[in-house]
Amino acid sequence: MTLRGLARGSILYSIGFVLPRIGSFLLLPIYVTVLSPEDFGAIALVTSVAQLSANVFRMGMDGALMRMHFDSTDRLRQNRLIATVATMTGVVAAVGALTTAALAYAFFAVLFAGLAFLPFGAIAAVLSFTVTFQYLPATVYRARERPSRFLAFTGGAFLTTAIATLVLLLVFKIGVIGALFGQVAGGVFVVIVSVITLIRAGGPLIDRRLARDALRFGLPLVPHTISGWVLNVSDRWLLSLLLPISAVAARSSIGVYSLGYQLAYGIDLLAQSFNAAWVPFFYRYGSTRQGPGIHREMTSLVVAGFAALAAVLALNATSLVAAIAAPEFAGAADLIPLLSVAFVAHVFYIAIVTVLFHERRTGILPVITAGSAAANIVTNLALIPLIGIFGAAWATLVAFTVMAVATYLAARRAYPIELDWPRLVILLAMPIASAVFASTRSPEPTILGTALGLALSLVVVAITGALALTPFRSLRALTRAVVRDEAAPAP
Repeated sequence: MTLRGLARGSILYSIGFVLPRIGSFLLLPIYVTVLSPEDFGAIALVTSVAQLSANVFRMGMDGALMRMHFDSTDRLRQNRLIATVATMTGVVAAVGALTTAALAYAFFAVLFAGLAFLPFGAIAAVLSFTVTFQYLPATVYRARERPSRFLAFTGGAFLTTAIATLVLLLVFKIGVIGALFGQVAGGVFVVIVSVITLIRAGGPLIDRRLARDALRFGLPLVPHTISGWVLNVSDRWLLSLLLPISAVAARSSIGVYSLGYQLAYGIDLLAQSFNAAWVPFFYRYGSTRQGPGIHREMTSLVVAGFAALAAVLALNATSLVAAIAAPEFAGAADLIPLLSVAFVAHVFYIAIVTVLFHERRTGILPVITAGSAAANIVTNLALIPLIGIFGAAWATLVAFTVMAVATYLAARRAYPIELDWPRLVILLAMPIASAVFASTRSPEPTILGTALGLALSLVVVAITGALALTPFRSLRALTRAVVRDEAAPAP
């Protein structure tokens, strides 16, 4: 894959990654108009259960399937790997979803701010089954470098979810249950495509050797993935348990926090989209003599782009929330600057962690994410009772920073990392300065405030462009050198 191919794939993967998740963004104005903050908080709690369960049911097979696919060019063996992984996932997901439903029946209302098992707990169990399979077609298309099919798959899931949600919310007017059933509809689409993928790979089977190798690679990633869930989602649980207010008021606060988190999460979402194209690119060229240089320049470019995005989001948070949400959600704007900085730290982690996957040093990841998750929980426990939802936002920043630093220290031992620190420090300072400035502004949107935010955003973009020019030129030269080396005849 050339740099142009990386760029094209990145664009298609970005669209593909964004589409199923952009449903949340495109539907946000409808959610926050039709639903109350309490209902929006209920959706956040139910989906958090599904995400946790799915992370366990996958058994790390998403990472194993991607990495093991590149161990062989034999299509028959690759198909046996796909079939083996899909079959194991199906069995574990079915048993796990039933177990989740049984456990949730007894404890759901206690753990989730008064939500009843029927229908909320039952929907969570169904979603946990369907969400588990999202990785399968997506990983196959990524591994085989078929971004167009990846886009068709994720686009289909998005359209199914969006259409079902709109019909249930706006036509049948069944509120929060309709929003959740819209997600179930998208999950059913994912399961259908996963079944087709399994059939095309030869049908259900378990190759013992491939299964053993996949589990050896994937299972160490489960604690890592669970810790990632703790970092990204557990704050909703902790808010429901730790806020010293009624269950209804807690769900309302969770709804406000979830809106701010989702808007800031757009930074992370786009970073993951780029990563979908970057990972196979680096797997292919990371071991070349140009590999460390390619990683250095790409890290600078990635941080530049997402630091600028975070700064712009922080500067315009008040206007953004006022434009899409009812006044009851206005508090979300105060959270966005802090959460934007947190997600920039996570972007840096994403840029660095690829090295550990390339070098097959995944064993350290559970330690890193477990430590970061512990920092998240401790900070939440300390701050939520004192400053409410702001405590959860600070906990996110602390945890992502810990994870980024620890991953960098571990990756430096595994690979000759050469980062452009002076440039990175300047780039990272922009979202921090923007967040500090945003915290001093009036919480009420004004014409002057909106104009100032847009003007400062243009300044940020200009500075970022100037800082990104040199690494871009260097990256282009390095990738051309790789292509020349590959084309050169063997001595």
